[in-house]
Amino acid sequence: MKKYLGLVAVIMVGSFLLEKYANITVDENLISTILTVFSIIFGFYITSFAVFATSKYLSRLYEIEDEKDNRKTLLDNLLDVFSFATYLLLLSIIFLVVDYVFVLNDITCLTYGFWGVVTVNLLFACITIRRFIEITRKSAIHSKENEK
Repeated sequence: MKKYLGLVAVIMVGSFLLEKYANITVDENLISTILTVFSIIFGFYITSFAVFATSKYLSRLYEIEDEKDNRKTLLDNLLDVFSFATYLLLLSIIFLVVDYVFVLNDITCLTYGFWGVVTVNLLFACITIRRFIEITRKSAIHSKENEK
C-alpha cells in the first residue's frame, strides 16, 4: 500500500485546492448521502470477509506463494489489501461523521478534505476488487497446473 501514498497525497492536496479555490460547498445532505453509501459498502466488506473466512478457497490461497514477494502467500496479499481498504473506509466514516457535525455547526474547515476522502476510498475499493480478481485468476491457474 506504500506505493499508493504519493497518489493519495496528490488526490488530497488536489481536493483541498479545488474545494478551497473553486468555492465548492459541501452541505449536510451530501455528507449524509456519502456517509450512507460508505456505511453500506462497509457492511458489504464485513459480509464478504465473513463469507470468505469460511470458504475452502482460503486454504488454497494459503498454499500459493505470491510471485511478487516470496515471503507471503496469496492469502497474505489479499488480506493486506482487504484489511487496508476496510480500515480506510472505517476511518473515512468516522471523518464523515465528524465533518457532518462540523457542517451542522457552520464550521467548514474539515470539508476541504471531503472529495479527497471520497476519491481515495473509491480508488482503494477498485484496487481491492482488482486484486481479488488477480488472486482468483492466479489460484485457478495454480489449480489447473497441479491437475496435470
